[in-house]
Amino acid sequence: MLNGEKLTTEQIEEESGRSAKTASRDMAAIGSIVHDLPGCVFYQKIIGKANKQFWITKEALPFDEALALLKILIGTRSLNKEEMLRVKDHLLSFLPDKKREPINKLVASTVASYTPVFSKQELLPKIAEFATYIQNRTPITFVYSSTTQNGVHKDNGLPVGLTFSDFYFYVVLYKPAQGRTFFYRLDRFSEVKLDTSKPTTVPRSKKIDEGESVNKTYLLNDGGEITYEFKYWNYPQTALDRLPGSKITHRNDDGSVTIKGNGFAQGMVLWILSQGSRIQVLQPQSLIDEVKTEVAKMATRYQ
Repeated sequence: MLNGEKLTTEQIEEESGRSAKTASRDMAAIGSIVHDLPGCVFYQKIIGKANKQFWITKEALPFDEALALLKILIGTRSLNKEEMLRVKDHLLSFLPDKKREPINKLVASTVASYTPVFSKQELLPKIAEFATYIQNRTPITFVYSSTTQNGVHKDNGLPVGLTFSDFYFYVVLYKPAQGRTFFYRLDRFSEVKLDTSKPTTVPRSKKIDEGESVNKTYLLNDGGEITYEFKYWNYPQTALDRLPGSKITHRNDDGSVTIKGNGFAQGMVLWILSQGSRIQVLQPQSLIDEVKTEVAKMATRYQ
């Protein structure tokens, strides 16, 4: 019945040798059990003088999970509107009509005003493409549009992972020449081609914990990993949420807290600058120097 099969009292009598009364009692017991199963509903219907039909329906996706997923999808703004609507409709197709309509009403205003990060580029085909490269351990060459001094340039590497953070999907790419793993924005790839001349495996010593790396600030891993410590005068949870794995080590008399953690230098500099005068880096000295340099450059813009 959990697979959609419908049973009648007569069928149960014939197959089990039980009486109609016993069959009805058994079905009532099953109904009580099903009542406690998440997403399942037990039905019975009179189809004859002494015959009933019994069946169970299952929600492929509970109402609360569907609503949460849609709110997350819309909030990230990562897909263009056409792709977002396609995913939305697909998710809602797993719900019965009576639950589909309330969700449509709950997301109607945000869907109407949806403003994607990319208005034209389709990301779902690229996600599928790179998922195949990762599964098949396929080295690639490609053209990449970087925001650094390299600009648009040819590159190569072995895709080993795919992740998402702050509006963007990232490809985790191992580069044999550097012996390191880097994060590349998925939307900036073009002219991707297979490259069978390159290694198809990552040395064990070079493998990274993808989930741990994502926690180290903005996925910008230039400058290497550092252990940082700073004083923070804003709401502490704001920093802890943005810097997973960081922790408060001291509460200071001036109303600030001291926070310590690990992250990538480049990402840390950008985040620290975004906090303005509400933060003071204590260590390492290299991070203090980088922040000072950037602040000095910023000041010259206003002279």
